[in-house]
Amino acid sequence: MQAAESAPNGHAVREVLESRFFHEAPLLLCLANLEGRFTSVGGPWERTLGWTPDELLAEPFLAKVHPEDLPATLAEVERLSRGDPTIRVVNRYRRKQGGWATLQWHAQEPVGDTIFAIAQ
Repeated sequence: MQAAESAPNGHAVREVLESRFFHEAPLLLCLANLEGRFTSVGGPWERTLGWTPDELLAEPFLAKVHPEDLPATLAEVERLSRGDPTIRVVNRYRRKQGGWATLQWHAQEPVGDTIFAIAQ
């Protein structure tokens, strides 16, 4: 990024780099509660996985996690609910059109019963 910013047309170069980064590895944001439901989602979920925000909010967030990845994901969510400040989880998440996408999650300690998480 530093080289892009120092180039004469650095703004345009930075836009291309950022566009490429977010297209290839988009940030998926969410708020969830400790009961296992998304309460808010942001970012290109529909473009990336095919799910609309309403569809994501309609069922527990763990419902779309690959069954083989569910035990490890549940263990990390439990650690977070016990007060660990952050967790990192890698799991496969169901695409609406079929198949799986591997997501790298980073979640922060709940504030009340609300968890903030980013997936990439």
